Amino acid sequence: VRNEALSLDGVWQIIFDDQNVGRNQRLFRSEIFFSHENRRSIDVPSVWERVEKDYEGVGFYYRTFEVPAAWDGKIVHLAFDAVNYRAEVYLNDNVVGAHEGGFTPFRFRVDSMLKYGEENVVTLRVVGPILLDLDKEIDGMVAKETPQWRGGITGGIWQSVRLEASGHHFIDDVFIEPDIGADEAKVTLGLINFD
Repeated sequence: VRNEALSLDGVWQIIFDDQNVGRNQRLFRSEIFFSHENRRSIDVPSVWERVEKDYEGVGFYYRTFEVPAAWDGKIVHLAFDAVNYRAEVYLNDNVVGAHEGGFTPFRFRVDSMLKYGEENVVTLRVVGPILLDLDKEIDGMVAKETPQWRGGITGGIWQSVRLEASGHHFIDDVFIEPDIGADEAKVTLGLINFD
């Protein structure tokens, strides 16, 4: 069965949570996010330093999207190519999961949480890297504690986001191990069967 994808790249909304109070204020909830007056637009994928220069801290991202009704009954994953550095993901005001690491892809199975043929809301609380403010601490993370590939601040959803729909059986991973001396290769497939 061929996988289908729905890109969630484009314009999102963001609230910069410099005081790290958004989790307690429940900014991941749609009605609370939209009652906040400091919402701004941001492109995804991109880094938040393009919107707020030298920002180090927490940002809440928000986007609405519609899932095709034909996807009902399929396995659906919410996939992120990279979010820097720590991401907490919410879908339709419910917790999906969390990921730590600014340069690796991750995904969550979400088909039971989606509203098919209707509007859905994805929200992320992102804790970005701290490089400049040596006195800042967020959720136990301090300055220069996260691995970074350059001197600039690259916080946020800096790689693509999409929904992926598949049947109940699919190839999840392929690993090819070549043996040049023997002129052969060993192929290992990771198969998923949700039946």
